[in-house]
Amino acid sequence: MRCGHLKLLRGGSPMLHPVRLIPCWFLALCLVGECCAEGPLRFDPPELELGELRTGQEVEHRVKLVNQGPTPIEVQAVTASCGCLRVWQVPTRVPAGGTAELNLAVHTLSAPAGPQNWQVKVGWGGSAGLQTLALPVRATVRQEVVLQPPMLRVNSSGATRHELVVVDHRPSTFRIVRAVTSSPCLRISEPVERTDATGRRVRALTLTIDGQLPPGRYEEQVVIHTDDPVHRELRVLVDVTRRGGQRVEALPEQLELVLPAADARASRVVVLRDLRGRPVEIESLETSHPALSARGPEGEAATASIRLEVRGDLIKQDRLEGEVVVRMVAPAGEKVTIPVTVLKR
Repeated sequence: MRCGHLKLLRGGSPMLHPVRLIPCWFLALCLVGECCAEGPLRFDPPELELGELRTGQEVEHRVKLVNQGPTPIEVQAVTASCGCLRVWQVPTRVPAGGTAELNLAVHTLSAPAGPQNWQVKVGWGGSAGLQTLALPVRATVRQEVVLQPPMLRVNSSGATRHELVVVDHRPSTFRIVRAVTSSPCLRISEPVERTDATGRRVRALTLTIDGQLPPGRYEEQVVIHTDDPVHRELRVLVDVTRRGGQRVEALPEQLELVLPAADARASRVVVLRDLRGRPVEIESLETSHPALSARGPEGEAATASIRLEVRGDLIKQDRLEGEVVVRMVAPAGEKVTIPVTVLKR
């Protein structure tokens, strides 16, 4: 089996799909929330109202960037506020007095039910300096078909297996015609029907990520084809980080926590150990979201236990994808990333 056509994002060579890096100045502008509404650049339309969308729908739109000024505008970066909003065919320049087109798609599989607000931000430079422009995108999501999880993040050094579950809340359901993956190193099983803990009939599929995947980070997907006229395709994004030559392993390698109430709290313990049997010592712990906190021991030990705590009252969505980054004093220079998924029931 060969994995050479995988979309390698980083950690390997060659890079098959170049990624536009976001400069530091643009991140700073996004953090402080600046937006130049009075500049020569504007969106047409100025905002997108998508109305009611069913869970699992992907809606594509094309918007224009209009330059009302006398000089060309250089587009520096384009970002989306969440993974459910995808932007492609990004222009690099908008001519003076002209337009350029931007394509975007909203994928609602991971969106909770109810009103949703997203944003696309464009960082651009002109005679007035570096500025940003925001396009609000709004929709109301009606939950019918749910695919759990809608996105899978895997950090491992070998083969792993994961379960995907399809839930249809409607009285009559569809037939799964076939399921395919974007890489030969990802294999998906036939669906198996069963009853879950709440008595609902669900379909479960098993995804296997092959151990032959070389070190690096990969962005793949699973596509489930159905005979439903509305939900013809259900897509799961699979973000894989394959470690190679790493001395420290985390047990478990990734965490999933379920909160029974919106303001509930939960905690888990992760144990770090050196594969060569040497002592380990933690230098620092970093979490990717305010709802996540982590603490660990000081000094060297045969193993290091990290306690991760989650606060549900700081999570606005029904699902949080985060991570804990552990930097080590011993072994020197080692770094361990622990993906964390939090579900609110």
